[in-house]
Amino acid sequence: MYKKFILIIIGIIITDFISAFNHWIEDNYLSYNSTIFSESAKSNTLHHYNPRAITCKSDLTFIFGKRFYYLTYLIIIIICSMKKYYTIMYIFIGIFISTGLPEINHKYAHFSYCERPPIMTFLYDHNILVNNKQHKCHHDTDYSKHRYSTFLSFTNYIYDDILDLWNNLEKIFPPCCKKTNNFPDQPKYTEKCPPPMTEEEKQFYENKLEKIQKKFSCCKKDYCN
Repeated sequence: MYKKFILIIIGIIITDFISAFNHWIEDNYLSYNSTIFSESAKSNTLHHYNPRAITCKSDLTFIFGKRFYYLTYLIIIIICSMKKYYTIMYIFIGIFISTGLPEINHKYAHFSYCERPPIMTFLYDHNILVNNKQHKCHHDTDYSKHRYSTFLSFTNYIYDDILDLWNNLEKIFPPCCKKTNNFPDQPKYTEKCPPPMTEEEKQFYENKLEKIQKKFSCCKKDYCN
């Protein structure tokens, strides 16, 4: 039983790394006008322009967005069970149960204290998940630098402070679009407990960003000419 639990935890940590790696890719290699993964590129840029845009999405939206991943992992789990590859099976069980959680937690990291479910506040207070204070570091810099994990709290310190992972990767693969966190006419929220953004408000900021980016580069190009 102990071994099974450890394998599931390994799967959850793998999910954290996959999510952080994808986040790093989006923040460093996809510009607003990217022709590949254009929807993700625009969504990512919007998030740096107005981080609270993510609050309009329901938890089920994130789960549904990962439906093909869930199906793939489920098939792998079934095959491993039939073949008695139990070590791999339990790792994929961990990946399966945690696949949608990084994005869900990312949303709650942008909620104020009064908006969050009590369970999320408990997990944040005990530094189990990336909380709003830790994630704020990602948005408070001039451009994307670090703290790419939006899931497990401790992994950011491993990626950034111990391994210096992202900086080392960027020496090998120079980024072409480090997302700025400073935009013209950027919305500010001073309310102690602002309501979650509506779809209509999100559409308003999407249209506004589309106009802004025509005259303003959303990228800070550190290495690329």
